[in-house]
Amino acid sequence: MAWLLLQCDNRVDAFLLEVGVAAEARLRRDLRTLASKGNALRYPKTDSLGDGLFELRTEVATNIYRNIFIFRGSVIIVLESFQKKTPKTPKRHLDAAKSRRDQIDAGTIFPGEIKPH
Repeated sequence: MAWLLLQCDNRVDAFLLEVGVAAEARLRRDLRTLASKGNALRYPKTDSLGDGLFELRTEVATNIYRNIFIFRGSVIIVLESFQKKTPKTPKRHLDAAKSRRDQIDAGTIFPGEIKPH
């Protein structure tokens, strides 16, 4: 199955500009893997956060990164991207992802493509 990978509000593009070169390369590689494997990509690379949200898990050296995403048919939409600095996913990131998901489902915001490297 071919998966289309989209982002919400240019979240991924903006985040990739903030991280270093090594982190950007690894994050892009993991996003490409997610786009090619979709829901066949399993733990430990992805994990369910509940409520229809999933996380793509990326580690670079001692840094941990997360992309929170949803599935809509054959489309994967990344809702939130961040560097994880605590053992538990911060509530503000979960709340932001849920809000964007609800806005997408209501048709008030529309996801777009992730810019190529």
